[in-house]
Amino acid sequence: MNTTDIDINITCNEGRIPLHYLCHHGNIDLSEYLIEVQDSDINITDNKKWNALTHSAESGNMKLVQYLVNNHQLPLTSFALLLAVYINEYKLDPRVKDVNGFQTVHCAAQVGAINVLEYLIVDVIWIEQVKQTTVILLHSTDDSDTLPIHYACASGVIQLVTFLIDVMKCDATTEDKDGYNCHKGMFLW
Repeated sequence: MNTTDIDINITCNEGRIPLHYLCHHGNIDLSEYLIEVQDSDINITDNKKWNALTHSAESGNMKLVQYLVNNHQLPLTSFALLLAVYINEYKLDPRVKDVNGFQTVHCAAQVGAINVLEYLIVDVIWIEQVKQTTVILLHSTDDSDTLPIHYACASGVIQLVTFLIDVMKCDATTEDKDGYNCHKGMFLW
């Protein structure tokens, strides 16, 4: 069998490529192999508009998230130039939403991955500041107006909720479109 004729970016019925499955399960070694050796396309999104970064955040594997965001650690000093490389070349934009408005920060909060969420908020938030947008990752909502703090509460990871409220100053009283917040009903999901 000639392995050079295999399409590494072939999709399943859900629009996922092998890289998505590896990232979803947090497999950094095989993910790196598919990207660097087999030229798997990190720009492909599945039917839910999830990319490799979104799947990695859900896995909770901090090293994989960092690898995808910092891929090859190019020695650039200009934030604007670095932003252009991330957005235009790697297409790893943490603001990308799936069909339900779900972002990487929502996935990380939902599974209680505090280290992934902290990295996205603290180390990657400059992307929002450089682009001078009014939306910050912590305050981004999905289609039901649910914030990362809501998903963190539903995850039951107290350390994550405490980090978001005490350190990042998230408002636990903010309601989603059904009227739920961290104090009333969020733990019922």
